Amino acid sequence: MSTLLIRNGYILDPLHDHGWVEDLRHSDILINDGIISGVGSFAAETADSTIEASGKLVIPGLISAHTHATTTFDRALVDNCPLDPWMLYVVNASMSMTPRDTYVATALAAVELLESGTTALFDLTSVSPAVFDEKVEAVVTAFQDVGIRAVVAPSVSDLPFSKTLPLHIVADLTGLDHLDIRPLYDTAAWLDGCRGFLRRWHGKDPLTTCSLGLSGPHRCSPEVMEGVSELVHQYQTGLQTHVYETKSQWIAAQRMFPRGMLRHMHEIGLLGPRTSLAHCVWLAEEDIDLIEETGTTVVHNPISNVRIGSGVAPVHKMRDKSIVVALGADGPGSGDKANMFEVVKCAALIHKLYGPRETWLRAGESLNMCLAGGAAVLGQPIGALRPGYRADISILRMDHLFKMPKEHMIRQLAYSELGSSVETVLVDGRTVVSGGSVVTVDAAALHAEAQEIVSRIYADLPRRDALFNAADGLIGRMLAAVDGYKTPHDRLVQMK
Repeated sequence: MSTLLIRNGYILDPLHDHGWVEDLRHSDILINDGIISGVGSFAAETADSTIEASGKLVIPGLISAHTHATTTFDRALVDNCPLDPWMLYVVNASMSMTPRDTYVATALAAVELLESGTTALFDLTSVSPAVFDEKVEAVVTAFQDVGIRAVVAPSVSDLPFSKTLPLHIVADLTGLDHLDIRPLYDTAAWLDGCRGFLRRWHGKDPLTTCSLGLSGPHRCSPEVMEGVSELVHQYQTGLQTHVYETKSQWIAAQRMFPRGMLRHMHEIGLLGPRTSLAHCVWLAEEDIDLIEETGTTVVHNPISNVRIGSGVAPVHKMRDKSIVVALGADGPGSGDKANMFEVVKCAALIHKLYGPRETWLRAGESLNMCLAGGAAVLGQPIGALRPGYRADISILRMDHLFKMPKEHMIRQLAYSELGSSVETVLVDGRTVVSGGSVVTVDAAALHAEAQEIVSRIYADLPRRDALFNAADGLIGRMLAAVDGYKTPHDRLVQMK
């Protein structure tokens, strides 16, 4: 048994206190074999090794409960682009990535998360049956090499893009034949890939947990959804899917699922405490009630929802129902930086734009969504500094002026910290970041490889532009029809 002692740091456990000056205390944390065994005062000789944390802030590692790590190189490809054209340009028309490309993208996302204090993530991994095993192998290996805690969920979607859109409200369908540019695979190919993934990786690594994913119920055939449900129950895994991210998805779902999309998921066994729903911007009241009834969790992605103009998720309504809400960085193609401090801040800010002041999201509540909510989505004892929890810990310098007073530290973390103060990070008691830099992989070499990959991506943009431009007129007409479509609820910020 190996023991580690973190000595004399300011211990801040937002799940336990409110972050006031009287709650910040000098304390030690004793870690045995990756598990916190005590918080208090311990003799140095108690442990095999020691980390001196005097004058530093010790917090639980942050958690991103919804991430697409393989999309690192999609960052900043578009601007002012709603989700549907974004999907066409960034995803469907994208250049084929080799397994090594996928490894580098995933590893760099993990490095960026770790160096900004995030120790765990749920990755909804985009795959294709043509290279299912190779891509998943690259993703899992990258996470393991970097040393981050990860739940990996291959994302299934077998419907053609045109079938996922509300084209029934568009009068002129000129350009329809230019929408479906992504190769299609049958149900058996998708389910065989998922089955092979679970057989290969399920229960094999303590830091890597297997789950399954749907890109979205509206992107999947009934056969694929039912097959995934069978696998989820057979292997007792989690499930994550995008749900009602945009108004156009809500309109399309009314036609595809007459009894309701979430009702359909419930009827085939895909809702419950092991299921997390990403985004949930355009939920109706009955959807929120069903999420509460089934104990399903929600992952709020405020930055990406604002970045691509999807709207503001009704987080206050979910919290009123005691629904567990976590936070996610989403993919770099829509969320840009893989930095959960930014996400915590954005969540705390945008929910002050509506409703009475009493309902505004507080800094501590946003941070707790990241920690307690994230731990619930990942289904693991993380997100707190208490005996029995895994030792996923971030240690921050306190030499910045805004951290000199000890009052209201949680507010300062939520509103002023962006990860630049992170000095040391532990995952399962193992040091993965020291002196602010990851120590498990050669990040400089990965960045050098990334430059070559990005050069190939940008050289391929003219091909991508041509594919997109052929369908852009139809997508534009559809978005105009969506804008004028009356819905019983509205998640866009209205300026009068």
